[in-house]
Amino acid sequence: MRSRFYIFLYLIVHTIILLKPPGTQAENPEWMYFHDIEYAYNITAIDNNIYLTSGDDYVIRLNLENLEIDTIAEIYSVSSIAQDKEKNIWMSTLFSGIYKYSNGNLENFTSSNSGLPDSRVSDLVIDANNNIWCATKQGLAKFDGSDWEVYKFEHLEANGYISSLAIDKDGSIWVTNAYSPYRIAKFNNGKFIPYNGENTGITSINWCQAIDFDSKGNIWFVAGHYLSDSLGGLIRYDGNEWTHYDKDNSGMANHQLSSIAIDSNDIIWTGGFEGGLHRFDGENWINLNSSNSGLSEDIVPFISVDNYNNKWLNSVNDGIGKFVLEVYNENGVLLPTSANIAIETLKNKEPFIYPNPASEIITVTDLIKRERKFKISNLYGQTVLEGTFYHEIDISKLIPGFYFLNVDDFILKFVKIE
Repeated sequence: MRSRFYIFLYLIVHTIILLKPPGTQAENPEWMYFHDIEYAYNITAIDNNIYLTSGDDYVIRLNLENLEIDTIAEIYSVSSIAQDKEKNIWMSTLFSGIYKYSNGNLENFTSSNSGLPDSRVSDLVIDANNNIWCATKQGLAKFDGSDWEVYKFEHLEANGYISSLAIDKDGSIWVTNAYSPYRIAKFNNGKFIPYNGENTGITSINWCQAIDFDSKGNIWFVAGHYLSDSLGGLIRYDGNEWTHYDKDNSGMANHQLSSIAIDSNDIIWTGGFEGGLHRFDGENWINLNSSNSGLSEDIVPFISVDNYNNKWLNSVNDGIGKFVLEVYNENGVLLPTSANIAIETLKNKEPFIYPNPASEIITVTDLIKRERKFKISNLYGQTVLEGTFYHEIDISKLIPGFYFLNVDDFILKFVKIE
């Protein structure tokens, strides 16, 4: 008799689910989550598109006008993406030189078929004159569309290995190097000016990971190493003085940093090997992590800011090392008006629960991430757990069995196991 009752109750619940109207979400949520994109690396916001590479070495484009996702190329180990004045997309790779993508066509430049000094290119940037600058293991390379020039920095070790690039408002190229005692250098008019812990007074600068610039002309560096808790932080250079922020003298939760982006309001955003996402307005710090916000996990390797001041980032998600794309805006995520239809469709999509079955934690993913109320009931319809959550719910205290999770207007089924 009891088994018949369970079947009867199961049918009633599923009938209720089918009859319920789709849920509605608050407009302009702070967090949105694109769980159809997995393994999001090297995030770059260009115009109304988000470019990134997947774990299968596909270069993916998310069109913000309609939220459509397409693959523009299959290229192994892309390290950076940029756009020139003609709207061509340029991609550097760690092993096969650089690629130019134009109207569906790919052109590859390597050390074998061009003046590129080495096919191992860790970064590229494009200057105001449309020159392509490449960070290679054999120096700094400049390509004007027809000719190549190569510049060697005498202080760089390991055959002049340059690991990253950035261009300031004066057109100077800033480079970092993974092995040299001079980890940072400014390149202008064919000359390099080196900086390290000795001439800046900041030891952590030797672990520089990325560079960005604000509208006032300040240069910001993030530094850190996942194996060293003592070295790292946010570094500012105003042209005269160097200032170092770490977890001991600021509001940073952790200073093992790897990524930086500066929005149009000169707000500094940093992420790293742990500690979540940091916001710094020059005076005040805010730390966003997986326990106090919609951030999925506390490892944030890449950040990019789009034209709407949305922060696009990837976090190591779901406990198995996937890098998943999510977007945050403290004033509400802003997208082109034409994306509204796509957003409404995605908002009405039933959330996904994983893992299922589960034992300790269940994660609920959908487009919108915000603090929501939940209610868990058993097969008898009795409420056994309720509260608020962003994306994870602790079910460790539930006894094994079948349960129904009510989130917004959706009812989802999951199984608790030991």
